[in-house]
Amino acid sequence: MQELDTLYHVIKSHICEVRKISHSELSFGNGQGNKALNRAAMIFVLEIVLHKHRSDYATIFEPLAGRKALDHLIHLKTKWKPEEIKSLSLADSMFVIQDDLKISKLPGYASEFIASLNLPSVSYTFDDFMDEEWDTRGNSAFLNQLSAKGL
Repeated sequence: MQELDTLYHVIKSHICEVRKISHSELSFGNGQGNKALNRAAMIFVLEIVLHKHRSDYATIFEPLAGRKALDHLIHLKTKWKPEEIKSLSLADSMFVIQDDLKISKLPGYASEFIASLNLPSVSYTFDDFMDEEWDTRGNSAFLNQLSAKGL
């Protein structure tokens, strides 16, 4: 599905920009490139999980745009107060919803797309998680295209 491919590539490019990784380093076998590919897949999975969450819980009064969807999901899981949730870094927020980020829990179209990426079977990760790696505004246009298709 073209929308998923475009979304993934936008996320991957953004991570390369934030991490100052050249696109030529994305070839398999390169440590930094593998880390960027896995981080892009992780952000992609986050976007799909939150896209589904918005479709279940957003209203015309509160569309749960951007980070609000993540905060709402964390609130439903933990019942923490909004001010506690808003103080979480992106890394801490991802830790709280780790169980929701499993590829096996994604809708079929998304899990099939992730499988098609042929990501490294070994977990390559950066030592840190930069909040800037998640571009909630830039990704929203592509998520809106999924909504328009009823996904």
